[in-house]
Amino acid sequence: MIARNARLLAAGLLTLGLAGCAAMGPPPPPPPYTGADNVGAVQKSMLVGNWVGRSLNPREGSKSPVYNVTYSQDGSTVYEVNDAQSGMNLQLQMVGTWQVEGDLIRVQLESIKETSGNALGGMMATFMSGMKDRMNGTANVYEASANRVVLVGTDGGAVELTRQ
Repeated sequence: MIARNARLLAAGLLTLGLAGCAAMGPPPPPPPYTGADNVGAVQKSMLVGNWVGRSLNPREGSKSPVYNVTYSQDGSTVYEVNDAQSGMNLQLQMVGTWQVEGDLIRVQLESIKETSGNALGGMMATFMSGMKDRMNGTANVYEASANRVVLVGTDGGAVELTRQ
């Protein structure tokens, strides 16, 4: 379900996890992203740093939280998601690894934990941890500049990263 999504690389990750829990089935695909793929091979240095992410084409009816992501030179990554807008006030930290292959970025999660002390969030993090292998993802880099990157996953989910 989520394994094929670039939403791992975006705010949609939490949204997909919540939607998957609520519906107990795969979420509907996002609306088509119509931006052009303007990037060939990607250099790892283009992505190293701290970014703020947001969905460019969220699924109908879903609220995609803004999140922070750090891509480190050593291949580690940390996603910090604060989903206060859902009313559940979840704060999740997802840790993993990342690598670049041609014009693709691949992310593999290693751990998911709730960081605010929210009991419901703790249960959500435990549930999501059991599915983390399915949350690993690949995204095509469509746009890349010093301060902005657009990633599009295999499901068509598009994410904008803005350098902090």
